[in-house]
Amino acid sequence: MRVVLPWILFWKNDRSGVVREWGWARSLRDKASRDESGAPLPWIPYAATALLAERLTPGLAVLQLGAGHSTLFFMTRVARVVTIEHDPHWLDWTRERAQGNVELITASPDPADAFCAVVAALPGRFDVIVVDSIHRNEAFAAALGKLTPRGVMLLDDSSRVAYAPAFAAASEAGLRHLHFVGHKPMSVNVHRSTLFYRDGNCLGI
Repeated sequence: MRVVLPWILFWKNDRSGVVREWGWARSLRDKASRDESGAPLPWIPYAATALLAERLTPGLAVLQLGAGHSTLFFMTRVARVVTIEHDPHWLDWTRERAQGNVELITASPDPADAFCAVVAALPGRFDVIVVDSIHRNEAFAAALGKLTPRGVMLLDDSSRVAYAPAFAAASEAGLRHLHFVGHKPMSVNVHRSTLFYRDGNCLGI
């Protein structure tokens, strides 16, 4: 399955204000992943963000592999956000803006085993896991073991052929997938993120 929202096609006839509400033009101008009001948005297709904004609930726990604007988006919508990041710049940037329900964890970027060991060592499980960092195939496989029975996983830039092993790992774990294709903040190109899920998941898919 695939959800496509070609926002740029709606721009001239955007009577409902959808494109303007999400702030696509502002994100291009400001070079920041924010909506029209300046609120932070994940750097993923707007179609995926729209689903998350609608269906995230306050009791959920989120694990992110990769810090930034998405951390600030999640922290206002769920109970707990754990973010693993290897880049000192994004760690500092996020730490300055994070609320008390955000836990930031530093991970070494190399080798892949070291990064994934940080993922595997996390206590507890998570309802939503976002894989948007380095070593995505290995990190995706490691994070699968941290998913609650009703959990979902989101893989960004999933159209890349190099990420085929992540799809294989998800299929082996019994997860189906849903593609979200379209524009995202700060980009005039079309991108794809994929949500992996089972029946009875926390987003009601």
